[in-house]
Amino acid sequence: MSRVKRLFFGLLPPAEVRQQLVALQQQWVRRGTRHHPRDLHMTLVFIGMSERQECLETFASQLRLPPFELVIDTIDYWRRPKVLLAGSSQVPEPLERLVAALNAGADDCEFKPESREYRPHVTLSRRSAPVGKQAVEPIVWPVDSFRLFWSRDGIGTPRYQTLATWKLVDIPVPDADHRQPGSG
Repeated sequence: MSRVKRLFFGLLPPAEVRQQLVALQQQWVRRGTRHHPRDLHMTLVFIGMSERQECLETFASQLRLPPFELVIDTIDYWRRPKVLLAGSSQVPEPLERLVAALNAGADDCEFKPESREYRPHVTLSRRSAPVGKQAVEPIVWPVDSFRLFWSRDGIGTPRYQTLATWKLVDIPVPDADHRQPGSG
């Protein structure tokens, strides 16, 4: 088997968030190809075809970032790829830091990040009927880990296979009132 794989870093929703995303699919997808519930995810950084999986896993395992909440609160349609998506009207600062850290680390693995602004979204369907962007009942997504995925185009469901998972961890910040002896 080839070592070259189509890779990306992403988030996998917990079961209750996945169920809410499926409910959005049922409500909004009028035509097109729905993503299978097990394939619903949020891409953080698309790597593309790469044989640098070990390098990507090494730097990702060294990241120390806190967990956070992401709010999915919009439905939108992107004309160019013809996708219906659930998005977030606000990008939480910890998500921006995670994406930036993944882009910076991937650069060491011979990956050049995209130049366009990161827009968090979950693709609900492809070849969809257009809809105008609008607010939906917010879905609160607690994010406590990120993954490296293999996109196995054309090979059954689920198409996206998790290759590695890393937990986001709260990093204690030293409090000025609780300094260690001898620290000042």
